[in-house]
Amino acid sequence: MTIFRHGKTRRSVGLPSLKPNSARPHLARPRAQTRACAIAVAATVAIGLSFTGAVSASAASPFTATGVQAVVTGTSVTASATMYAQTSQTAASAGFCVRDAAGTNVDFARNFNVPLGPAGTPLSNTKTFTPGVYQFWACAKSGLTYTWSEVSARQSFTVFAPADNSARSPFTSSGVSATVNGWAVTASATLFASVAQNVPIAGFCVRNAAGQNVDFPRNWNVNVGPTGTPLSNTVIFPAGNYQFWACAKSGITYTWSEASARQTFTVKAPAEASTAMPVGDLPGWKQVFSDDFTTPVAAGGFPGPYAAKWLSYSGFPDTSHKGWYDQKIISAHDGVLDLFLHTENGVALGAAPLPLVNGAPYGSQNGQSYGRFSVRMKSDALPGYGLGFLLWPDSEVWNDGEIDFPEGGLDDVPHAFNHCLGNPSLNCYLASGSTSYTDWHTYTINWTPTKISFLIDGAEIGATTDNIPSKSLHWVMQVATTGVTPDPALSGHLLIDWATVYRMVP
Repeated sequence: MTIFRHGKTRRSVGLPSLKPNSARPHLARPRAQTRACAIAVAATVAIGLSFTGAVSASAASPFTATGVQAVVTGTSVTASATMYAQTSQTAASAGFCVRDAAGTNVDFARNFNVPLGPAGTPLSNTKTFTPGVYQFWACAKSGLTYTWSEVSARQSFTVFAPADNSARSPFTSSGVSATVNGWAVTASATLFASVAQNVPIAGFCVRNAAGQNVDFPRNWNVNVGPTGTPLSNTVIFPAGNYQFWACAKSGITYTWSEASARQTFTVKAPAEASTAMPVGDLPGWKQVFSDDFTTPVAAGGFPGPYAAKWLSYSGFPDTSHKGWYDQKIISAHDGVLDLFLHTENGVALGAAPLPLVNGAPYGSQNGQSYGRFSVRMKSDALPGYGLGFLLWPDSEVWNDGEIDFPEGGLDDVPHAFNHCLGNPSLNCYLASGSTSYTDWHTYTINWTPTKISFLIDGAEIGATTDNIPSKSLHWVMQVATTGVTPDPALSGHLLIDWATVYRMVP
């Protein structure tokens, strides 16, 4: 990925350099990232299809259920739940209703004459399904009224096309699992090889419901042998159904192979509403700046009442000269800071809000050495527009360091960068998330003397202990063009719910 700043030219190894232009830090230019594990997989039906022909839930159900889930192993699906009734009775039928993407009834086999009561009755059924996306729920037919009712909320599961295992893998694995905690998914396994060898890449391959490659980050140069090597990775995923497996690239044949059977996990979307801004100190951190934008400001009036805490780049072209910084696009309403990205008089407009920590003006002691920087934001997916929220030297000497997160096109996934001290045209660290900017997420940089870590919604997506800046850096939230001219008809909003800054406590 090539990235660049005003007055500086930076590039990743092997990519052409770019012409410098002015003397301010600026937006990084995102490029598509090549993901690991290029194993072909048959296309599957995408999430989001409408379902018809469902059981009516207009009448209140006399039953309830807990622990409703569907576990997919290959094409075999096992649904389970515990079903209850307020008064003891016998349900004529009870189990799990299923609809395919066309709304066709493909229920699990019925359980007849099921005794239900306050103590609950465990139910479980297994069935083979063809690849596709399915909607399912616990359901029962009352033995009293002899009517069907929906006993749980509707959920979905995905059955993926089976893998082609015609070529035998030189690797095996045990304990392959994926644990979902909110948006964060942790995959783990122990990888084995019959002959001890150094594996160039090993980890976990992932496909979403559309068959797209959304792998976990790679583990490089992994020593694998008969005794086994534990592997674990954590990544933030958007809501949806995923297929995953342990995979590795052989250091002998240099080909990819699947080291386990394919399994599935599901990430459920939490409520979209913004979470409350953290107020007060944290263990090891003293809060020195916070803003949740409760004071309205009309477009064109910024910074206005925020002048003691914020300013923004305005009145000069962005780095690529494909757009212009203009703070008139900034407003505040409904508890958010709103950047209205659009083209006006043939010019694509962006802005770069900059928090003034402790009220210090830009260019003085606004920055700090080490800290925790968090922002909760979302944006429309706008090709040609991107963001680069960065920590930039107070000295304006690029060699003193630069840390970027989140960074990338607004139609891309978030990336994190740390630049090499003394040679910042090179990136000494890169990490990438799997979330979309179109959902609310909290992005955090933790910068200490020994480690820089990058978090999305509290889950670490990457960290580095090399090239740690020690000079004072300040925070700039750049939003501008990505080096191309956006479609003039394109417009949308980047919303910042809140921002906080902490200093390390000695």
